[in-house]
Amino acid sequence: MYDTIIPKGSYLLFNSATIHKNAEFWPLEMTQNMPMDQFIPERWESYTNGQHISEIPLVYTPFGSGSRKCIGERFAIYESIIVLSRLLHSFEIDFAPSSPLRNKDIETECVITLRPIESVDLQFKKRS
Repeated sequence: MYDTIIPKGSYLLFNSATIHKNAEFWPLEMTQNMPMDQFIPERWESYTNGQHISEIPLVYTPFGSGSRKCIGERFAIYESIIVLSRLLHSFEIDFAPSSPLRNKDIETECVITLRPIESVDLQFKKRS
């Protein structure tokens, strides 16, 4: 892999979702012994301010990097914090009773963004 010669003028594409889950870059001791191929957000509780723990630069790049990094990164992060906190404050959110994903892991695909393969049906119940 590291001895590959890439011809001049080649187009390169990398799958950041695969890199973000690659155990070679995220040893278990760095992720509180939780495998990276499972959705366990609690693994990051001790890390703040968007800092990643991989010792290899550019392993976690959800908004790209360098001169082509998304200029909306900070806005997107702050917007998601505000929207999620308001939603969670106002509603209890759960899978809809009829959802086929109720007791399953949600499988995803990476197209331009990471998205679920199947529809995720949710139920919002107003908090009192």
